[in-house]
Amino acid sequence: MSSPLFLITVFTLHACFFHALVNSSLPQNITHRHHRPPPLPPPSSLARTHRNLMPRRPPNNPGPLSNRNMVLFITQELKRNITFDPHNYTGSWVGTNYCLFKGYYCDTVPDKNITGLAGIDFNGARFRGNLNFNRFINFLRDIAIFHVNSNNFSGHISPSVGSLRYFYEMDVSNNGFAGTFPVSVLNASKLTFVDLRFNSYTGPVHPGLFNLDVDILFINNNNFNRNIPSNFGNTPALYITLANNKFNGSIPLSIGRARNTLVEVLFLGNQLSGCLRYEIGFLNKSTVFDVGSNELTGPIPQSFGCLVKMQFLNLAHNKFYGAIPEVLCRLPNAYNFTLSYNYFTQVGPRCRRLIRARRLDVRMNCISGLPLQRSAADCAAFSSKRRSCSRQRTFSIIPSLFWHLLLLITLRTDRDRIQKIMRNISMKIVLSTFNIIFAFLIFNALAGGIDKKALESIIQGGGSGNLGRSPPPQVLTVPPVKRPAPSPPPPGSTQLVFADKRLAIVYPVIQKFKNIISSDPLGITKSWTGSDICNYKGFFCDNPPDNYTAIALASIDFNGFQLTAPSLDGFLDQLPDIALFHANSNNFSGTISSNIAKLPYLYELDISNNKFSGSFPSAILGMNSLSFLDIRFNLFTGSVPPQLFTQNLDVLFINNNNFMQKLPDTLGNTHVLFLTLANNKFIGPIPASISKALSTLTEILLLNNMLSGCLPYELGFLREAIVFDAGNNQLTGPMPFSLACLEKVEVLNFAGNLLYGMVPEMELDQERST
Repeated sequence: MSSPLFLITVFTLHACFFHALVNSSLPQNITHRHHRPPPLPPPSSLARTHRNLMPRRPPNNPGPLSNRNMVLFITQELKRNITFDPHNYTGSWVGTNYCLFKGYYCDTVPDKNITGLAGIDFNGARFRGNLNFNRFINFLRDIAIFHVNSNNFSGHISPSVGSLRYFYEMDVSNNGFAGTFPVSVLNASKLTFVDLRFNSYTGPVHPGLFNLDVDILFINNNNFNRNIPSNFGNTPALYITLANNKFNGSIPLSIGRARNTLVEVLFLGNQLSGCLRYEIGFLNKSTVFDVGSNELTGPIPQSFGCLVKMQFLNLAHNKFYGAIPEVLCRLPNAYNFTLSYNYFTQVGPRCRRLIRARRLDVRMNCISGLPLQRSAADCAAFSSKRRSCSRQRTFSIIPSLFWHLLLLITLRTDRDRIQKIMRNISMKIVLSTFNIIFAFLIFNALAGGIDKKALESIIQGGGSGNLGRSPPPQVLTVPPVKRPAPSPPPPGSTQLVFADKRLAIVYPVIQKFKNIISSDPLGITKSWTGSDICNYKGFFCDNPPDNYTAIALASIDFNGFQLTAPSLDGFLDQLPDIALFHANSNNFSGTISSNIAKLPYLYELDISNNKFSGSFPSAILGMNSLSFLDIRFNLFTGSVPPQLFTQNLDVLFINNNNFMQKLPDTLGNTHVLFLTLANNKFIGPIPASISKALSTLTEILLLNNMLSGCLPYELGFLREAIVFDAGNNQLTGPMPFSLACLEKVEVLNFAGNLLYGMVPEMELDQERST
C-alpha cells in the first residue's frame, strides 16, 4: 500500500503538470484585450528598440499639418524656456514644418487623414530650464507617444491628458516631478505604457493605477509609501516595477490574479514585511520576481514549484528561514536564483547542484557545511525567537488544477476544444484515481452530463467524500452573509462614501471600538478616521470568498500596538468578513464572545500576550474554518475541552495560562503541526494516544507543567517530530527504547524530571542534537 506522503507527492506533481498543460491549451488572451500599438518588448530591450517604435518621419513636404499653429507656438515657448541644450535639439526648431524638428515624429492622424505630430522623443536630451509638462503636452492634440526621460520637466499632470485621443505611451521618468501620486494619469484610459520612475512623488499609490489597461508600469525610485493597494492583482501589465520606494505591509493576496499576464515584477528596495504569498505560485508566465532588500520573512512556499518560466528570482537581504524547497531548484528555467543574506537552514541535493553551477546563491545563511555562512551566534539569536506566518497551511500546497477546472467551466469554452484537451491530458499523464474521477466529472459536466453547480460544489470541497483535510479557507464555498443596510447619517452630518457597502457596515463597529480604547501610546487610532477603512493602520482589505468583486475588511493585525480596551466583544464578533485576527501584545481583557463562532471565514485567531481571563473560550469549538489558534500568555483558567484536540487546526498555542487538568485521551486525535501546552498546570501522564498524531506533529512543547507518570512507549511513533520538550515536570521511570525511532528529532528535552536508568543508544545525524 502506498504511503500517504507518496500519494500526496504524486498528486501535487500531477497538479502542477495539469496546471501548466491546461494553461497552454487555453486561449492566451482570455479577456480579449485590444491594444492599438503593437506589443512592446521587455524593459531590458526598450532602449535599443525604442527608435523602431516611433512613428515614421514623413517627407520634407508633407502637405497640410494638423494643428500647425498650436504646435509651432508651444515649441517656440519651450525653446525660450530651455537654458541648457547640450545636444542642440532646439537648433533644428526653425521653419514651419515641425516634422523636421529634432525629437518630433509625425504620422497620419487617423480621423483627419492628414499629417500630424504623433510622437515626442526627448529621451536623454538633458534639457534644463523652466519646463512645464502640462502646458507643453496640452497643445499637442494628436500626440500618441510622449517620451521625455532624463530632462528637467516638472509641474503637475492635468486631467486634460484624458482628452488626448491617441495617447498610449507616457515616459516622464528621471525628471523633476513631485507631490502626491498624479491621479490625472488615470484619466488617460488609452495608455499602455506608463513610466514615472526616478521622480520625487510621495504618499500612497492610487488603487486605480492597477485597473489601467497597460502593458508597462514603472513607478520605481520615488518615495511612494504605505501598503501596496489590495487590487494589485487586477493589473493586466506584463512588466511592473515598484522598486526603491517605501512601500510597507505585505504583498497583496490578489497577486495571483495576474497569472495570465505578469512577466516581470520588481518589489526590491522597499519596506515590505510579512510572509510570501502562496498565490505567487500562480504566476506561470513570470520570468523575473524580485523582492530583495525588504523585511519579508517566513519559509518559501511550495507553490513556487509551479513557476515554470522563472529565470531570475531574488529573495536576498530579507529574513526568510527554513529549508529551501527542492521543487524550487527543479524549475526548468532556473538561471539566477539569489537567496543570500537570509536565515535558510537546509538545502537538498538538487539545490546543491545549482549552487555548484553558480546558478543559486545562498551566501550568508545558516546552512551547515557550506562556506560563507552567518556565524553560529547570529543564527542562534535569530532562531531563538518563535516566528510564524499567517495561513501556515498554504506553505505546503502546490497550486492545483482547481483554478483551471473552474476557469474552463466559467468561460464555457467550446466543448470540442475541451474534449480535445481532456484527450491530450489522458494521453500525457498517468492520473491517480482522484485525478481520473476529476477528469471524468469535468468531461461529463462540459458535455452536459452533470449539473455545473454540482460540479463546482465538488471542486470547492462541498458534499461528501472530501479527501484528506479541508481546503484553505479562501476557497471554501460559503453562502453570502445577510447584512443589514447601513444606517443613514444623522441630519446635518457629512455623508461618508465607502468603496463598498461591506465597509460601510463595519465602520460604526470600528468607531465604537475606538471609543472604548483607553490607552494608545503609539497613536494607532489616529488613522481610524474617514471612509478609507482599508488604509486604517492595522486594517487590511481583500475580496471576500462569496464575491470576488466586492471589497471587505479581511484581516486585522494589531500585533504589538499596546492598545488597552476592556473587551473585544462587539468588535471582533461583528466583523462578518474577517479571516485573520492578530492582536498579540496588547492590553485587551475580558472574555471572548460566543458570537465569534458565527464568523464564517475566520481561520487565524491570535490574541496572545493580553489579559483575557475566565474559562477556555468554548465558542472556538464551533469554528470549523479555524486553522491557527494562539491564546498563550493570558490568564485563562480551568480545563481545556477535549474536543479542542479534534479540531482541524494546524497550529495550537495555549501555553502560559493557568489551565489545570489531566491531558485528555483525545490529544492524539489532533491534526496540528505545532502543539504548545507549556507553562500551565497540566497533571497526570502523557496519554499513550499521542501516537495517533504520528503523521502530523512536528513540535510538541509540554515543559513546565506538573505531568507525572512514565514516558509512554508510543512516543517513538512520532516520526515527524523535530522538537519534543517535556522538561521541568514530574515524569519518572526509564526512557523507552522506542525514542530511538524518532528519526527527525533535533531537540529532545527531558531535563528537570525524575527519570532514571540507562540512556538508550540513539543514532543521530551530526547536524542534529538532543
